[in-house]
Amino acid sequence: MIRYALVLDGILVDVRPPSNQGEPKLLDGQIMRPPNGEWTVPLAAAVGFYPVVGVVRPPDTLTERYERSVTMVNGDPTETWTAVTKTQQEQDAEAAAAAEEANRLSVEQALGAAMGAMQNIIDNPPTNLAQAQTAIVLEARVLRRLIRLAVGDLDSDA
Repeated sequence: MIRYALVLDGILVDVRPPSNQGEPKLLDGQIMRPPNGEWTVPLAAAVGFYPVVGVVRPPDTLTERYERSVTMVNGDPTETWTAVTKTQQEQDAEAAAAAEEANRLSVEQALGAAMGAMQNIIDNPPTNLAQAQTAIVLEARVLRRLIRLAVGDLDSDA
């Protein structure tokens, strides 16, 4: 979908698409409506709307995020990305979310390994009491991890 900006006499007035109800033509002020409700680039230009030149958003860093705006660059409405320093609260929230995700992945990985070990016990049933006890302990660990994963208690190692 094309993003448009209203540009009059080389000045960026607004960033919005032309209205499907019609826009006044630049030359004579008559209302122009797009056929079939779809503006083409040449029709939009006739009423002062030009496509916004897209610019790839820079990746956020640990301390900065980027805010989008549209400015005139070499006569064209162009996306501009401005670095904004993240607040300490934003940085703390991102660090907490990253730690929680790392912990969740760690639990899932351990759970996958335990499930594989349980499947091995099912495929090769214990033949003596020691093996059976080991299988029961392993099953209890898997169940505890499943419960932790289900209730979101990923900080506990119990």
